[in-house]
Amino acid sequence: MKKLILVGCLAFGALGFSRFVNECHVTSKTSRSVTCRSNESGRTFQFTSGRLSSVSSGYTYKIYFEGNGYRGLRLTGAKLLAG
Repeated sequence: MKKLILVGCLAFGALGFSRFVNECHVTSKTSRSVTCRSNESGRTFQFTSGRLSSVSSGYTYKIYFEGNGYRGLRLTGAKLLAG
């Protein structure tokens, strides 16, 4: 029973690493990467996998992603905020 609870906690924790940026302006886009700059913090985020086709350069999005740091992230979703 303890093992089952431990495995459940670990599985739930692994799913909890999803992050988001409230306002991220896409500064560049290629077929293999998307780069955006946060309007709040000024930090630059680079996405190299996931739903890269869901964003376009020059627009501002709320970005949902997975990964650590600011490079090599996986884009999981984007909501258009402004052009």
